[in-house]
Amino acid sequence: RAVVPMEESSGGAEFAAAAPAKRRMRTALGRSHTCCSRVATFTTGVTLLEIVLFAFEMLVSRDMPEKGSDLFFGPSWRALYKCGGLHLGEQQFWRLGTSMFLHAGMFHLLGNMVTQISVGRAVELSWGFSWMVCVYTLSGLGGSLLSATLSSANQLTVGASGAIHGLLAAAAFGNDVVIVRQPMLIAAVPPGLRPLLGWQGVAFVLTISLLSGIPMASVDNWSHLGGALAGAAVAVVQAPRSSRRRRIVCRGVAAVAIVGYFSAGVYLVGCRDCFERPGQILEVFV
Repeated sequence: RAVVPMEESSGGAEFAAAAPAKRRMRTALGRSHTCCSRVATFTTGVTLLEIVLFAFEMLVSRDMPEKGSDLFFGPSWRALYKCGGLHLGEQQFWRLGTSMFLHAGMFHLLGNMVTQISVGRAVELSWGFSWMVCVYTLSGLGGSLLSATLSSANQLTVGASGAIHGLLAAAAFGNDVVIVRQPMLIAAVPPGLRPLLGWQGVAFVLTISLLSGIPMASVDNWSHLGGALAGAAVAVVQAPRSSRRRRIVCRGVAAVAIVGYFSAGVYLVGCRDCFERPGQILEVFV
């Protein structure tokens, strides 16, 4: 997710990899797996929506004097705010949802869409449409909420990175998420490295993505972290291979954690004078 300090910003995104699906295949670890669907309907739809919204942002930005927020090609911060960028100075809580579908520029959009299509397709084909909607929505809202709670009050943020980090966390911590689906590609990788084609590789990408954003002032690290936490919680709730008793306990704990997280976040966002917001993680360290 990109931070737009009301003047200028640069986009940031992360990359992960996945390959086309077949109806039945073997995972990188050798287990057979049957997909829930051949087509990742939600992933395709939300990606097209975000592309259309970016074009709309550019149309809105045409008559505004400020330069674009992306170094290459992007709308002005006023256009992003008008379209629903995250800035809760006027307590417009609907921006928590709209901001996750907007992007600050072409680089920001392209990087996020590559990651979203690859990882999102893997999660949706493994878990199904309904779980994909759940993890994407809760991760996006969770990222926006943590960002609005802890980021400085004078910044404007947009981007699907919170939801994407939630997808990465779901793929890393969840069960039966098939990342690489091409038997020929799996066979070409040495046996000792094949675990990296599964959840271990996704966990590595997630860790690097979270850490690499810390020194970058234009990256909303709170959104990334909040999305990852929400995605991991959904993965615990989904847990298809656990025993019945363990599944009930895990789902209960995760549900209480999710409700508590969102309740506390909404309260703190609404209580503007309760505490001093620390700003981005880099500002905290400085």
